[in-house]
Amino acid sequence: MPFRLSNDGEKWFKDISKSSKNGFQTDFDAYYFCFIAGITCGQKKTLPVSETRELVEYFPDRFRTRGKLIVSLFLCRELIELGVQFNEKKAVHSAITKLIKPESPSYLSDEGMREFNKYANGGYEVLTEWFADRPRSLDTFLRLFKAKLDQELNKESNSWALGIAV
Repeated sequence: MPFRLSNDGEKWFKDISKSSKNGFQTDFDAYYFCFIAGITCGQKKTLPVSETRELVEYFPDRFRTRGKLIVSLFLCRELIELGVQFNEKKAVHSAITKLIKPESPSYLSDEGMREFNKYANGGYEVLTEWFADRPRSLDTFLRLFKAKLDQELNKESNSWALGIAV
């Protein structure tokens, strides 16, 4: 099962897409920023396949070496969203077994990929809230994205990342 970028997300990033002169290196870059925004805010959105575009079934290029780390972020957020306590070994194992498939190129089961894609879809919605307009320059986008991400992570209500230390 592949990573899928929403059609709206693809249009939103068009000025900094891989086809632009000074833009992303891959289409997966746009997906990644959507995913990070979604996972940070805990926002998911289900979209019909017809409203998304298939990317790849694996972590491409520079994401390849970070794939397991990205999946770990997903697992931490998803376990918290499911209400699973990290010290409940059986519950953690059961949830992880449903979401992970180690032999898969993405390390995700079909269910895990569906949930992962929901965070990317929800993340696109977050980005449209964070930005007054779609990005026109990669440099400006990256600066604003980092500022918004830091702001979100510093919110008391968004202390989910602290849960991974438990």
